[in-house]
Amino acid sequence: MFSKDSQKEDLRVLRTRKMLYEAFLELLSKKGFRSLTVGEITDQAMVNRATFYAHFADKYALFEYAIRENFRQLLDAQIPDDCGYTTQNLQIVIAGVCDFLHQMNGLCHQIDAQKLPPFDEQITGMVREIITEWFQMDDDPKPGDPVLVADIASWTIYGAARHWSNYRQPELAVAFAEQITPMINWILIGIPVN
Repeated sequence: MFSKDSQKEDLRVLRTRKMLYEAFLELLSKKGFRSLTVGEITDQAMVNRATFYAHFADKYALFEYAIRENFRQLLDAQIPDDCGYTTQNLQIVIAGVCDFLHQMNGLCHQIDAQKLPPFDEQITGMVREIITEWFQMDDDPKPGDPVLVADIASWTIYGAARHWSNYRQPELAVAFAEQITPMINWILIGIPVN
């Protein structure tokens, strides 16, 4: 579903990122983001600081990477590679965003008052990538600017998922996704205005 550029990377790079990522997640659940230091991450991952900085500019960059990786894994487990736009795939993406935000809310509660940096742009960016790929695969061009449409749809999905996560409606994420899919379809497919 997502571009497979990471498969072309050296295995040592992937292994080092994985070690830093896992160390970061473990420490994050114990300490909270604000009090976490790069030194603690490198000690936990058993790499030196220079290695950390070869991969990430700072702990914020590692946080963004962790958000993207977690969300990517969640969606990759549910949506097959090279899938196109279908109502079912759209519902999977919407439910995935809901589930991810619910997980993040749980993490925020675990670390008490330690606030995490914003991660909305990582999630909307990844949803925008998926929708853009769908548009590129579609032989029937949609009305309007595809980049703008994908951006609007990704923020709409994120906003709806945030609403669902914050208010925890009694329905499951899948049922919520089914409920709002017609609205997102309206944005993606476009209804001609008289």
